[in-house]
Amino acid sequence: MQKGRHLKISTFYDLIQKLNNRCFFLTFYVILLSCALMPYYIGGTVILGGEGDYVLDFSRHLGKFGFAWFPSYGVGIQNMCPGGTGINILFLCLIEKLTESILITNFILIFSIYFLPFLAMFLVCKEIKTTPFVSFIISYFYIINPFTLYYLNCLNQWNLFSVTVIPLFFWIILRYYHNNFRLFLALGFVSTCFSFAYTNYPMLVIIHISMVFSIFLTSYLKNDKLLFMQIFKKYGIILVSFITFNFWWILPFFGVLGDAQKFYTKSAASDWLTTTTIGGKSILAKAFSLKTIIGSNSSWDVNTRLYNSSIGSFVTLVPIFFIIYFVLLSKDKKTKRLNVSIFGVLLIILFFVKGSSQPFGFIYNFLFEHLPFFYIFKSPVEKFSILYVFIFSILLMLIMNSFNKQKYNKSVIGIFTAYLIFCSIPLFTGNILPDMNIGPYGYCSRKYKDKVEYQQAREVINNDDRMNRVLSLPGSGNYQLLVRNYNNKKYSGLDPVLTNTNKPFIAPEHHISILYDNISSKNYRQLLGIFNIGKIIINEDSLPWFGFVHKESIAELKSVFSKDFTAENWGPITLYENENYFLPVIYTSIPSIPHNQ
Repeated sequence: MQKGRHLKISTFYDLIQKLNNRCFFLTFYVILLSCALMPYYIGGTVILGGEGDYVLDFSRHLGKFGFAWFPSYGVGIQNMCPGGTGINILFLCLIEKLTESILITNFILIFSIYFLPFLAMFLVCKEIKTTPFVSFIISYFYIINPFTLYYLNCLNQWNLFSVTVIPLFFWIILRYYHNNFRLFLALGFVSTCFSFAYTNYPMLVIIHISMVFSIFLTSYLKNDKLLFMQIFKKYGIILVSFITFNFWWILPFFGVLGDAQKFYTKSAASDWLTTTTIGGKSILAKAFSLKTIIGSNSSWDVNTRLYNSSIGSFVTLVPIFFIIYFVLLSKDKKTKRLNVSIFGVLLIILFFVKGSSQPFGFIYNFLFEHLPFFYIFKSPVEKFSILYVFIFSILLMLIMNSFNKQKYNKSVIGIFTAYLIFCSIPLFTGNILPDMNIGPYGYCSRKYKDKVEYQQAREVINNDDRMNRVLSLPGSGNYQLLVRNYNNKKYSGLDPVLTNTNKPFIAPEHHISILYDNISSKNYRQLLGIFNIGKIIINEDSLPWFGFVHKESIAELKSVFSKDFTAENWGPITLYENENYFLPVIYTSIPSIPHNQ
């Protein structure tokens, strides 16, 4: 029996050796990823939803957000440039213009979200001189592990490309560590190209922490020891490069900081922190199996069912078993010292991943309350897990690289490959972006079909040449709406109608509660004029997933507005025109000059 098993592993290993070519593995991943995504583009649908994947017209998006004044939070704030005008939007606008197809543009965006992190880690492995197959399995692991695969499901390109940037910066540091001029230019250029990926304040900090780790590790790999003065010098070069190449958005960043603190208060962050706390008993198991953001509700989707199954709970622990075993039992002192050090860093990051959870949750709470700006980490499980998975992958790569020619290499490769096949089940079964069970509302899908009625409403709004806002109704209790889509499936995410128009709009998440608390008031028409609202839209596809913030039902809303406003109707969409009470006021972004000056 043992002989037969050994023969199978040897045969598999020999096959891999014959295919041991980097171009082959890159091509294989491109084909695998394309096949996993293609089913979402059948029948005129695209992938849409989640926290940030809502754009159906990138040229219009660029025209709307390409100014110093950002039409957000209902009344606007200073624009943090990369959010609306970063290289990502310019590139997608170009694709959209060349192909005249939102389907192709959308596919390229989603493909990039899953491909570029793989490529970045693949380059790191190549630079450290791992074999092509080990390069592939580590890069594939970086994507397909439970955390990353689930994290990418939110489809927010302004956050998700941090998963690409972290290993990409590491590769640049590895490649140009002994050439300061090239290090300065390469990191500066790449950092400005991906500037949109870390305009989220916590991610900006996480990325710089990852760069510090990358410099320390590179110093050891290049010099066989840590040269601290050299390390400080390298980080100084990187920091100056980062600031120099990104000054064009860093300056507005400080302008936005004051406004952001008004909405992003410490008390609100503290409330949010309590909702993201992981139970103390399960934190180690979740972290070691890389399931920190995966809930325990197995009925949520096919992936949670897979990972929470008995076999899933066991198989997902395979990577940490390898790490612990080879870190502790390594005979080479130099290798063991390096691996133990990285494992120690991993445990430190794990402390931050768990946030205020026990054990020692009081330390995180103390930092949260007293360390300046530390409260930006109100979602520690999500943010620090990105860094945790990166360091986890690097340690796994170094371990596999160190025993490449040892006798148990074939067995380890075989077991780890079996782990990767298990984690690939979502890809193989067409569930890379699984439908989610949302209880009484049925299933929510990332497969979206843009209704003709939505297109007609957007056309009317876009053709209005007045400078005005649109009021969104019904007012959802969450910034992610839940709307009926097609085949009894639901869409969850930002408003697919209003986010793709050329007008700013007001929704409950913009914190202008007066517009939702007084809808039935007799003076409501004047209130609309004060807020420069030219149109009111009611989308009857909206469902009260988190409840509605006003007391009126949809029928009552239509009854209130029908008395005073003319309306156009397209299926579930009713658009009211505020002609008589609209005030064509242009608001400036600076305070008015007092009359006595």
